[in-house]
Amino acid sequence: MRSQEDSESLRRHISDYEESREILLQDARKQEAARKEAQYLQVMQWLASPGVSESEKAYQDQFRAVRSDHPDTGTWILSEDKISGWINAETPTHSMLWLSGKKGAGKTILASLLIDHLMQESRERKTSYFFCRTSDERLQEPRSLAIYKSLLRQLTSHNRELLPTLHDKRMKGDYSLKDEGSARSLLDLFCESDMKQFIVIDGLDELPDKQREEVVQRLKDIVRKSDDYDPGKIRVLLVSIDLADMRRLVQSADQIDVYELRAESTLRDISRYVTRQVCRDREHFSGLSDGDLQRARSSICSNSQGMFLYAFLVVDNLLRQPTVGHVVHELRETKLPDTLAEAYGRIIQRLRRDLHANSWQIARNVFGWLACAKRPLKWHELQMAISMSLDSQFQIQMPDPARRLCKDVRELCGSLIQVIGGQQIEFVHQTAQDYVLQEESLDRKVLECDIALLCLNYLSHRCFGNALAEQQRRSFADRGFYAFQDYSVSKWDSHLQFVIENAAGLFDDEVRGPEYIAKASASLARFIKTYLRRPAGVDAISDEARRHCRAFQHHSELHGRLVLVWGHVVSHQSKAFQERDKVSIEALGEALRANREMLEKLSKEPDNSLSALYGDHHFKCERVTCDFFYHGFDSEDGQKRHSDRHDRPYACSVPGCSLGPFGFSSNKDRDHHVRICHPDMADQPGAFPRLGAEAGRARHHCDLCPRSYTRRANLTAHRDSVHIGRRRFACSVCGREFTRSNDRNRHEKALHTRRRNNRSGQPRTVPRAGRR
Repeated sequence: MRSQEDSESLRRHISDYEESREILLQDARKQEAARKEAQYLQVMQWLASPGVSESEKAYQDQFRAVRSDHPDTGTWILSEDKISGWINAETPTHSMLWLSGKKGAGKTILASLLIDHLMQESRERKTSYFFCRTSDERLQEPRSLAIYKSLLRQLTSHNRELLPTLHDKRMKGDYSLKDEGSARSLLDLFCESDMKQFIVIDGLDELPDKQREEVVQRLKDIVRKSDDYDPGKIRVLLVSIDLADMRRLVQSADQIDVYELRAESTLRDISRYVTRQVCRDREHFSGLSDGDLQRARSSICSNSQGMFLYAFLVVDNLLRQPTVGHVVHELRETKLPDTLAEAYGRIIQRLRRDLHANSWQIARNVFGWLACAKRPLKWHELQMAISMSLDSQFQIQMPDPARRLCKDVRELCGSLIQVIGGQQIEFVHQTAQDYVLQEESLDRKVLECDIALLCLNYLSHRCFGNALAEQQRRSFADRGFYAFQDYSVSKWDSHLQFVIENAAGLFDDEVRGPEYIAKASASLARFIKTYLRRPAGVDAISDEARRHCRAFQHHSELHGRLVLVWGHVVSHQSKAFQERDKVSIEALGEALRANREMLEKLSKEPDNSLSALYGDHHFKCERVTCDFFYHGFDSEDGQKRHSDRHDRPYACSVPGCSLGPFGFSSNKDRDHHVRICHPDMADQPGAFPRLGAEAGRARHHCDLCPRSYTRRANLTAHRDSVHIGRRRFACSVCGREFTRSNDRNRHEKALHTRRRNNRSGQPRTVPRAGRR
């Protein structure tokens, strides 16, 4: 009986133990998964590009939505020999392909179609892509670096095996990757892994010549190295207009083939598109006979010369005509536009005709803002921007909510603009921006100067006062006064910089000069009084700031004020990145913080009307160069998690460490840094120097961490095991893989030989205590 009770008790103990063990293992797995997810989010933030307002996915979603209305459009390209061979061949003739075509031919839509096809049909390969955009020229980093970082973000999401390497690299630098050399090394590392890849880069013609050459050359080098040991593992598609320097780069590389987009290929799509649009809205064309419609369709296709953008603009302009009579007039009594420029002109003619004079003036203001904005604007920001003005005394006139625009921006501007992701507003094409600025005589220098002065006066308004009572601040918030604060706080100096560098002649103009001198001088004085009343003094202003403002020195009062404000900007820009990432003026930063706290508080109230005035995300990052400074989050928790990834409170204690000021996000990360970068300070066996080895002989250095080796083979093994995760040597018994053959041999001898000996009945050797 006693024995039975003991046995039952033992079973319960074993069961409890197994249950507790399983709970502990589950907790450990959850903690490890959470740790890796946190690492992933930190790395993705590190790879973010300041000023990039929408991810590649958002643009792909937008282009996919365009294609969804015409699902058969462009599918012919998948059957083209060069395209099909590049995608499907086991070993393609060329691993790189350049797709070239004229502006407006629909290259981006075709690239989007190919990207979707690659992601859906080529499961064994991962697809990464980038759409070069005109707005990228406003980024706060080289556009080539933005491309590398975008590819790295996508590659990291495809293959998290290299996440530890990226995280280690992040821990050794700033919280944003700003070194192009490091980005190139990491991109090389991903491409050395066993992952098969497609890479698509669209719109290379949008890049400056040198950066375009850098990107193409880097991708050429990556493909060449990959093809040496695994032809076709990495396949790259480049998309652009026909450029002389691209032809030169292509001709100098054996691995690049050329596919020229022919007009006859896109004409089939254009014809189907026009037919479908006419059939979809047959009532709109009811005043036309079938013969008229056929002639119109033929004319549109012929005049397009293969440019899909032309067909879209002409058809959209016809569909927006207010009456059937206007449609008949466009098609019968006037000639269809012959060129893309004429198509833009017809749209502007229609807008001028159909819009009230006030609405057309607002549309022109929108065009000016879109052309000059330093980042794409959201609708609520644009509403506020075009609603403000300066009076005759150059005082800011804030908008009355009753004067908010009722029309949708697409009603005001027609098909000249597009809305990305439901909120970001841009020109439909770079050619549209160029045409509007030229034909509407919108002077870029005047526009930039007006925006700079508007920002200065807006920020000097009393709604930014730090001594505001809570009820006053709430009143300003309820009236939408803070809708433009994120943009103006972060970009006022960029507009002022454009004026200093490009618009000095405006102030010397006989007609406009006196007005702008008075307006700028008053605006600067107001800004100085509000924020710079206790400057360090004229003597403290850098020679650099004086040199920048030299063109204004014959306007003495204006020059003195401009130098004072610009001197502050130059001083701020010369500081460390963490300081530059803050609002440059302390009082303005405090006002912004108080205003945002008020908006956060109001967003928590039921039935609040903030969305119409401020969008949906009211919890925002405080770092000026972070995308979420203006994107924000819809909850306080999201903002907190994001801010925690910025904060790295654990400092390196080793005196003189260059990373000491940056700190680390956890003790574990700091300890890892000490082990890698300060091995002599780490409490581990590797901290002791190896006898007989001279430090000077370690000539083979890893470009991804501080480790060095005396033999290249050891460096290769280190990169394979630590950074790439590649294990070349498999156990012949169990299949376990190892980085070095010696490790594999030791494993086989120690494990499998011992097991065979045990099965054969031979005694197993057990090491004595203290035996080495």
